[in-house]
Formats: sequence, C-alpha cells, structure tokens
Amino acid sequence: MRLPAVEGRRAEGTSAVGSAEGETLGVVAQTITGLHGTPGSVNSGTGGTADRGPAGWTYAAAGGGLLLLLGGALLLRRGAGRAAGGVRA
Repeated sequence: MRLPAVEGRRAEGTSAVGSAEGETLGVVAQTITGLHGTPGSVNSGTGGTADRGPAGWTYAAAGGGLLLLLGGALLLRRGAGRAAGGVRA
C-alpha cells in the first residue's frame, strides 16, 4: 500500500486488493479533489496560559499550617514558663 500523496487540494492513494495466491490481485487508485488547504490558525484554548501559579487553596493550606505552628510554639512557651515558675530552689 502506498501512502497518500497530498498536493494542493487533492489527495491520491493506491491500494492492492485481492489475493496473490488466488490470482485475484488488483490495484485500486483513488483521487480525492476539493480538499481544503492548510489552516491559517488553530484554536488551542487556554493552553498557553494554563500555568497561572499556585491555586488559592495552596495559600489557605500554607496559612493554616503557619497558624498551627505559631499556636503550638506559643503553647510550648507558656507551658515551659509555668513549669519553671513552679519549681522553687
């Protein structure tokens, strides 16, 4: 089988059909005309602007983690201060 040759607005293709063993082998040629040319542009959607940076939920998760970290540090500091204040020499 030969791949189609595209020239201008026409495509040509040839194929072998039948059986060589059965001696029914033949060739079929086809020409298709009236095809459109190459496009001037291709709509690609927002593919070029898809990466706009981190999503809003990532900032919310980072802020929540920071609050938990600061709250935990504050609790540890208060707990250490009370423990030291309760020990008398």
